[in-house]
Amino acid sequence: MNREAFEQRVLEVWMTTRIPMSTPNLAFLTGASLKKTRAWLDELVVSGVLDMDVDDQGETIYRVIGSERSASGPRTPDDLSRVKGLEQQARGAIAGFDPSVDLRRFSSAGKKSVLASGGLSLIFGPMGWLYAGHFKEAIPGALVYVALCSIFPVVLLTPILSVMNPLAAIAGALYAMKFNRSGKRQRILDDDTKKLGPGAR
Repeated sequence: MNREAFEQRVLEVWMTTRIPMSTPNLAFLTGASLKKTRAWLDELVVSGVLDMDVDDQGETIYRVIGSERSASGPRTPDDLSRVKGLEQQARGAIAGFDPSVDLRRFSSAGKKSVLASGGLSLIFGPMGWLYAGHFKEAIPGALVYVALCSIFPVVLLTPILSVMNPLAAIAGALYAMKFNRSGKRQRILDDDTKKLGPGAR
C-alpha cells in the first residue's frame, strides 16, 4: 500500500459506503498500519483532499471535500465484508463453480436435490436458484439479491430477507422438482399458451 493507493481506497470508501471514516476504520479497510494511516490522512488534510471533524464520542472523522457521500451502502466494515462475500458467491455460482461446495453429493445421477436446492435458496436467497433454476430467472434474481444486500443497511435488510429467503427456498425446491421431471432447467411459470396450442386463450 503506497500513498496513491491509500488515497484511492479512501475515496472509494467515501463514494461507495456509509462507514465512518475514522482512523481505525480506514486503517482496517486500506490495510495500512495505524502509523501510516495517520500520516497519510494528515497529508490529505493539508493538501485539501480531506476535512475532519470530531464526533460525539470525541473521535476524529474525515470527509472528502467537494464530494457528496454515498446515500446508501454498508455502514460497518463487517457489513462491507458480508456484501463482498455475497458478491463472490454470486460470481462463483454464475460461473457454475463454487470450490467451497460440492453439490454433487446431494444428488443422484442426472437429478437435482430438492433439499439442497431449497436449503441453498433459504440461506443465499435467489442465488440458490443457480443450482437448479432456469438461468434466465436465476441470474437476474441473484444479481438483484446482491444489489439489495449492497444497498440496504442491516437494520432494514433483516426483515426483508426474513420474508424473501423462505419464498426463495420454495422457488428453489420447485426448480429442482421441475428439473427432475424434465431433465433440464425450467422456468417457474410455464408458457401455458404453448401447451394448449395457438388457439387457446
